[in-house]
Amino acid sequence: MKRAKRWTALLLALLMLCGSSALADASVLTESGFPIVSEPVTLTVMGSISAVQPEFTEMYLMNQYEEMTGVHIEWTSVPSSARTERVTLAISSGDLPDVFLKCSISASNLQVYGDSGDLLDLAPLLETYAPNFWAYAQQYPDVLASITTPDGHIYSLPAIADAPAARMNKKLYFNQEWMDALGMEQPTTVDELYAVLKAMKENDPNGNGEADEIPLTESTGTLYMVFGGLFGCFNRGTHHEEYDVDPETGAVRHIKTSDAFRQTLEFMHQLYEEGIIDQECITFDDSRAVGLISQDRQGVYFATNLALLPADRMDVWTPASGWVDGAIWPLMRSHLHSVGAFAISADCENPEVALRWVDYFYSEEGVRFYHYGIEGDTYQVNEDGSLSYTDEILAQVTGDMSYDEVVSQYSPYCGGNNPTIMSYPGYAGMELSPVPMASAEALMPYTPEIIWPFFNYTDEEKDIVTTVGTEIDTYVKQTCAEFLTGVRELNDEEWNAYVQRVNDMGLESMLQVMTAASERAMSIIGE
Repeated sequence: MKRAKRWTALLLALLMLCGSSALADASVLTESGFPIVSEPVTLTVMGSISAVQPEFTEMYLMNQYEEMTGVHIEWTSVPSSARTERVTLAISSGDLPDVFLKCSISASNLQVYGDSGDLLDLAPLLETYAPNFWAYAQQYPDVLASITTPDGHIYSLPAIADAPAARMNKKLYFNQEWMDALGMEQPTTVDELYAVLKAMKENDPNGNGEADEIPLTESTGTLYMVFGGLFGCFNRGTHHEEYDVDPETGAVRHIKTSDAFRQTLEFMHQLYEEGIIDQECITFDDSRAVGLISQDRQGVYFATNLALLPADRMDVWTPASGWVDGAIWPLMRSHLHSVGAFAISADCENPEVALRWVDYFYSEEGVRFYHYGIEGDTYQVNEDGSLSYTDEILAQVTGDMSYDEVVSQYSPYCGGNNPTIMSYPGYAGMELSPVPMASAEALMPYTPEIIWPFFNYTDEEKDIVTTVGTEIDTYVKQTCAEFLTGVRELNDEEWNAYVQRVNDMGLESMLQVMTAASERAMSIIGE
């Protein structure tokens, strides 16, 4: 069964490369770039939907696209909470759809399913049948580096983040009412940052006469990055939270055993001990920040956008005007947002149609269409060049229906992992609203010069990552939390014992894996 699928996939690829009329004539491109089939074609698609989204058959955009292209889609909608299990079930049962859409198939699973012959290798087909994606990937080869396996295969197309505000995982916002009450400006040095946070904690900026202010709350992972950037840590972006490059030696290092990260922990422990960092950061989730902000108890906010905040508290937050001089703002990803957004199974009889069908969404016009629909019908172009849904659509956003629930009737983009480009002005996410965009633009000069893409590993490397790497990560996470909170004293003896333990767990083998993977990726990128 698996061998037959591999031969089928190989035969299809060879036929395409040879220009087989049975395939090449199946669809043609319009001037706008989307395919129109010369005869009826049906694709079966397993697509992931979030909790607020309707079935794909009920989405305006998908129905319009079927009329535009003549490609009929037989949809199987699966909840995003169960998409991994549903994909695994389809693969194991052999009952494969033609396409997996928005299923967020992990890089490791893509390799497994590709090597087993269940997914089609797209690498030899992209230049011909996905010219929009191919052109973007040539301009930004970090995208190719993220989706290419060590042996040169590509088993899916990704979600791409192009706009700085979309590439920046989290931005920085200040409670302007508090800053005004304190008479302070945004910090540009570490000392000024500490002074602002300290004043927020001690000087009652919310004016309620109680010492209930919490200057900042966030997950420890985000806090490590934000404060680590003050000391030169996380200098390769957010895709790899444990490894970057030693600025002195140029070698790959484990961040959280470096002297620079010890400085980070010492600074963070001081903030935690003084109540500046939320005492509940170890168990943080987004609802914690939303609750504090609703009560006017929080002074600094890290978030992709302000969408989670109560409407009456959104205007309180002002974007960062910059960051600490000489520091890094590490919360930046490569141009690839997430892998596994679009994959074609080896059972698909019309892979060239499937590729052309999705490739339109990687064009400038297709990005607009995917996120907003059709100009005049579902969206309008504003005077500043930005796009917005029509007033009739936005009027549906009420106490009973959220923004995401309303727009999901028209576009599939909510829930993420979309096979398209998050670019301005065509992307509809709240990241591209004015305040997040302003924060991203101000923080961009502080982002790392080189950002590592996702890494793909050989089978031998994956074994090391999933065993040695996982064991190290678990120990490091627990111990760093103990250092942060003071459960474990951060002195020379304890720090050296911690570093030695990590080394004894096999760190050298992980450094070799990360070095090899980074060198492969950078060879594709060309830096």
